[in-house]
Amino acid sequence: MARRMARAGASTHEIIPQGRWESAGMVADYSRAENAERDAKWLG
Repeated sequence: MARRMARAGASTHEIIPQGRWESAGMVADYSRAENAERDAKWLG
């Protein structure tokens, strides 16, 4: 769920309650691959 939301452009603050997490670190852990893929497009 976090990966799909990150891929769709949801912010960390939108993802946190959906995962019932208390910190942004958990969102970062789960959405790291999607963020890296999105950011890599700008490097190309």
